[in-house]
Amino acid sequence: MMLGIWNLNKRSYFHMKSSWLSLGSFKTPLIIIVVVLSLIPWYLRAEILDRIVAIVNDDVITLSEVNAAGRPILQQIKTDSSDGQLPKDIQREILEELINKKLADQEVARLNIFVTEEEIDRAIEEIKKDNRLTDDDFMANLAHQGLTMEAFREQVKEQIQRLKLIEQEVKAKITITDRELQDYYRDHIDEFGGYIKVRIQHILLNVPEGATEDQIEEARKTGERILKLIKKGNDFGDLAKRYSKALSAQNGGDPGFFKLSEMPQYLKDIVARLKPGDVSGVVETPIGLQIIKLLEYEAVSNTTFQQVRDELYRKLFQEEVNRRYMVWLKELRDKSYIKILY
Repeated sequence: MMLGIWNLNKRSYFHMKSSWLSLGSFKTPLIIIVVVLSLIPWYLRAEILDRIVAIVNDDVITLSEVNAAGRPILQQIKTDSSDGQLPKDIQREILEELINKKLADQEVARLNIFVTEEEIDRAIEEIKKDNRLTDDDFMANLAHQGLTMEAFREQVKEQIQRLKLIEQEVKAKITITDRELQDYYRDHIDEFGGYIKVRIQHILLNVPEGATEDQIEEARKTGERILKLIKKGNDFGDLAKRYSKALSAQNGGDPGFFKLSEMPQYLKDIVARLKPGDVSGVVETPIGLQIIKLLEYEAVSNTTFQQVRDELYRKLFQEEVNRRYMVWLKELRDKSYIKILY
């Protein structure tokens, strides 16, 4: 029995050997490798060559890509005691950025965003000019970074494509109005060496110290009646002289101008909700129930709005680009297939 089995195996061996030789000395091993690899899922085949750390839709990111992207950072933080590896949290941040980059590149391909050779040439010339590099200096820098001109041009092309993507998907949809610019100028006037000048009228209602709930409610009803008179067109100053218990009553409830920064916080909060000419409701304040009218709210500075308008526009526009880019990126990530294997 054993002999029979040996003979069968021997015949099979010689049959396999003759078939192998008939295909040539090198072809068959390659065919076997291809066949074997074809039976392994694509993501496991890639694992053999380089560890996959993330899947982004139909693309993958490998550990070598993360390491390559982190190499400049590693050179900056490397010490004698370091093990030549980036901390895990930094590696994860790099991976997240690579995922964002991959998503952007996929959008570039989907939208067919094109970059001409002339655009790449202009961008490279601007890089030289901004860094004051001669052609020789520029080529020496590329060599120091281990880059060929062809590889660098590809990097520049990708950067321009992403800029065009942001221009198309984010920047083109942003509008900054003059009102927004003026509001920013007013709200940040201290940045321009100025201040906000405020003028109000107010009516302080009579609420005795230690007043009961009924007395407070009665004062509130008086305030509501005054508000109705104001809405009917009665003069605020005349009503202040008649009803207000504040020292400013004799001046029609006008205590004069204040710097906004010097006003009590409760007044700042009330004024923030009003526009010049607006009247508050009956509001409870630390000194009692009041009705407040905003007369003036003016930015005072040696630097005028027109002098800084363009600067403010650039600032607000860039802030809005950053904000909307993050919203756009989140929406893009939410509708994409992303699996992190790291």
